[in-house]
Amino acid sequence: MTAPEIEPAAEDRPMAPTEWSVLLSLSLIWGGSFLFMAIGLESFEPGLVTLLRVGFGALTLLFVPAARQPVPRAAMPRIALLGVTWMAFPLTMFPIAQQWIDSSVAGMLNSGMPLMTVLIAWLAFGTQTGPRRLFGVLVGLVGILVISLPEAQVAGTNAAGVVLVLVAVSSYGVAVNLAGPTSHHRLFDTSKLRTRLGYHDVVPAREAVARTARWLADNPPERGGQTEQI
Repeated sequence: MTAPEIEPAAEDRPMAPTEWSVLLSLSLIWGGSFLFMAIGLESFEPGLVTLLRVGFGALTLLFVPAARQPVPRAAMPRIALLGVTWMAFPLTMFPIAQQWIDSSVAGMLNSGMPLMTVLIAWLAFGTQTGPRRLFGVLVGLVGILVISLPEAQVAGTNAAGVVLVLVAVSSYGVAVNLAGPTSHHRLFDTSKLRTRLGYHDVVPAREAVARTARWLADNPPERGGQTEQI
């Protein structure tokens, strides 16, 4: 029996040119926020900088109707927790930290968010992570250490600024895991294939599932590998 073809997970497939363009745009927007915070701190208190960031973001969403969708009541507690871990807490920490460290350092340390996301997913949420990704996280953490040490050694307040940024980034990591799906399994609706293209199952659905189960029993996927994650 031929092995069933498995679509690569979104995070494992190569990025398309459009996706690279979106990533570059987001990098400019997100990275530029640290420069604007530094400018704002010349005239405003850190708390007001946070309030203005959230306020202008909310005003922008008023012009994006698709961003406003009904939310089930059962999801409200998680949304409230996301509001704290993804918005209120980290967005407050950054302007406080930038009173003591440069905006460029804060921006570079903020790039550790994906590392914290993977690390927290592995340690706190029980998400299986392959050795290659863990090695990548280790390399990234060494990079954060290299960035942090020169600033932290200047004075105690600089060290406090570095710690506040790292705490904020860790909060982002928690938020991403709370917001993300709890499973990577994918369901496909094949009704259009059957109705429009005249497709018919070669074998009944139960037999197809049984054959797949027997094949997986004879060829178990590698623990923590791509097939198991999908």
